[in-house]
Amino acid sequence: MIELLRRLAMAAGVAWGVWLVMWSPEAVFRVEAIDFAERYQADYAPRPGRALPGVTSAAREFLRRNTNPGSAEAYRDRKLENRLLKPAGQANAWFERVSAGGGLWLGMDDPDIQRNLDQMRAIRAVWLVSYLPTTISPNHFLEIRWESTPRDSKAPRELVYPYRNAGFAWIAAGLLLYLILPVRSPRPGEAHHDTVMLAMLDAVAIFFFAAIFFFPLHLAGSPVEVLDNLAGGTGFFWAIAALFLLRLIMNASAAARRVRPTQDGLVFTSLTGSREVPLHTISRAEPLLRRGEPAGLTLHLAGASPVHFDWSQLMNVEPARRALRQFIRNGG
Repeated sequence: MIELLRRLAMAAGVAWGVWLVMWSPEAVFRVEAIDFAERYQADYAPRPGRALPGVTSAAREFLRRNTNPGSAEAYRDRKLENRLLKPAGQANAWFERVSAGGGLWLGMDDPDIQRNLDQMRAIRAVWLVSYLPTTISPNHFLEIRWESTPRDSKAPRELVYPYRNAGFAWIAAGLLLYLILPVRSPRPGEAHHDTVMLAMLDAVAIFFFAAIFFFPLHLAGSPVEVLDNLAGGTGFFWAIAALFLLRLIMNASAAARRVRPTQDGLVFTSLTGSREVPLHTISRAEPLLRRGEPAGLTLHLAGASPVHFDWSQLMNVEPARRALRQFIRNGG
């Protein structure tokens, strides 16, 4: 069972690690400390001299000269309409923190965000931006922008992917378990699969398993979106990934399969355990065919189920064949 445990531990570590690497929150928030009086002046106050070169600057200047925003108070009230939060907690202290940082990116677990989250969810049904008043002045507000697609935002990557380092650690742990869990070396005269070839097949299988498991996580905006699409694209790709997991299980079965001759019989080892077959219990043998070609023997036993001895992919099979030479001559 150790061969199966090695591969399942590797696959579990890689899958969980990839999930953590690509995990991103439902939303992040850009918080700015604003003064509506300053913003009004920046947007609508006359500017001396010529407009800056460029289409964008020219368009802004055109709107500035041809728009009547009304008073600064009317401008502020229009911005706040249906987007005003009721203060919950120390808004002034939060304003100072944001102002000192020149604006902040915050996650949903930030205490100040949590205090206002229910209100922001209600406003988000129509607006992505909400405003929290302070008592500093009638014009000082916190502007909170709800970024519903964190991966497309300019938020710091450690905020967008908070568990990335832990994910890489899980991937490394899974691979390390595969490498350090003890593997029994073949005994003298024991038929076995090529361990180097199996290791190469394991490497290919885990690479494609990880890549295909990762693909829907990369395409989706959040883990919730991935799970919501289990009946669609996510399920399709993960079903393909499961085929490579099955390949790892088949490799484990092949690695555990050994055939060892003893003084009066053979010992067949598999994932589920060992079975000793004394030679005197073999009543007859038939050729075991794979694609029409002889690949081994089917050993029929007296009072027991037959044993299929497929030696086509085994190394060091001659000692076992010699133990069965009389049946090979008679049956295949």
